Amino acid sequence: MASAVATNGSTSESAPVSSSQDSLMDDPLFLHHAENPSTVLVTQPLSRGENYSAWARAVRKALLTKNKLGFIDVSPKLQSTIIYKDTALEIRNDLRNRFAQTNGPRVFNLQMEISELHQGGVTITDFFTQLKAVWDQLQNLNP
Repeated sequence: MASAVATNGSTSESAPVSSSQDSLMDDPLFLHHAENPSTVLVTQPLSRGENYSAWARAVRKALLTKNKLGFIDVSPKLQSTIIYKDTALEIRNDLRNRFAQTNGPRVFNLQMEISELHQGGVTITDFFTQLKAVWDQLQNLNP
């Protein structure tokens, strides 16, 4: 009976169906049923460029997660200053140079906070978590 299946050319194995579903979900225009325009992807607002590095990283991660990194809306004020850029890379570099300037006083304050941080009565895990948070903020300001 096994030879009859082999001579017919049919097999009992089925082709994976997920490959077509995966390619559909990789399409940036694909909308998952749980996505909607009012979903807040980043809770931290951009405040006059002071937190640009952290905000840009959060936005990039959120859009990359949703496979929507290619769709970025620009305000009319910013749009008028970047309209003559030819590529997305030039636009990104222009915006990064404009808003990602290192904030000297903030860097100084973070360095002071690191030097003054003591474990005190907290556990080593809590102390390291506090220290790592300040380190990450400092490293984000000094790429």
